[in-house]
Amino acid sequence: RSGWKISRERLRSLACRSSILQWLSAELPVRRGYVHGDPNPRNCLAPPSDPTKVILIDCGGFSAEGRLVWDLALIERDAKLVLLATDKGRGGYYDLDTAFVKEWCKAEISSLAKGLSFTPEDASALPGASLSTRRAYRLVGLVRERAGRLCEDIDPGGRHYFAALLWWTLDILKEPAVRRTKKLLALYSAAEILKMFP
Repeated sequence: RSGWKISRERLRSLACRSSILQWLSAELPVRRGYVHGDPNPRNCLAPPSDPTKVILIDCGGFSAEGRLVWDLALIERDAKLVLLATDKGRGGYYDLDTAFVKEWCKAEISSLAKGLSFTPEDASALPGASLSTRRAYRLVGLVRERAGRLCEDIDPGGRHYFAALLWWTLDILKEPAVRRTKKLLALYSAAEILKMFP
């Protein structure tokens, strides 16, 4: 329980203390280029014969000068909070069973502790993680590898990436279709992401 209390206080400081937001106003370079703008699971088609060849559709949010980490952060958020524990092996539940909250929190702490260095191999080694959690975090590892390549020479700590991840993570709270368990995890994740900023 003390962990949740600390998370609550960290989130409260985001809302109440303007000094914690100084990192948002710091001018840092960020790679720009073509972004989809809304790469959610409904806009990604993957052929069963080769799921690595994803086709993006519905590019209404396209920008030729977008922050390249923006789409990646949304994909990570969805891998963790939309796809996590939605497989049929969960006894008919298509939402995260509360029995797995502790497991997910440990996985989230481990992945964020490694920052942009988190890899798919790290996901396979998550101690005590279920197959569903390892699958979700394997996707996170793939996304982080790509984000790391985009950030390596201009933003090696991934400040822009994790700021975008924080924004998308908090943004999911406004979605009525997202269950309370996953909203709770979004708040927990946001509190953990805040540790990455001074």
